Amino acid sequence: MRGIRRALAVRVISVISTETGLGKSFCMNSDEKTITGAQCRAARALLDWSREDLAAASKVSRAAIADFEQAKRQVRERTVDDLQAALESAGIAFIPGGAEGAGVRLKDPQA
Repeated sequence: MRGIRRALAVRVISVISTETGLGKSFCMNSDEKTITGAQCRAARALLDWSREDLAAASKVSRAAIADFEQAKRQVRERTVDDLQAALESAGIAFIPGGAEGAGVRLKDPQA
């Protein structure tokens, strides 16, 4: 049941974040290559990673990850870059926002 709730929550948050732009507004000096908090949460869900797993892979504190994902405070651009790099190294591909909105998917293992 928790997995279903998590998947639904990620989808709802992703739609809200995409439509309102909330995710980007909480990253200093963001640009089109910057991920949102909703994308970070969705990527962790695809990998079945906890915040602790992401913290270990990215060398970013769990508190900073939580704050970024929940849009509680601004985080440094370098922090977001470190999170994105760790998730991409683990097999995540980020889909930039456009007409259909931003997204997250697993990279093709054949590529």
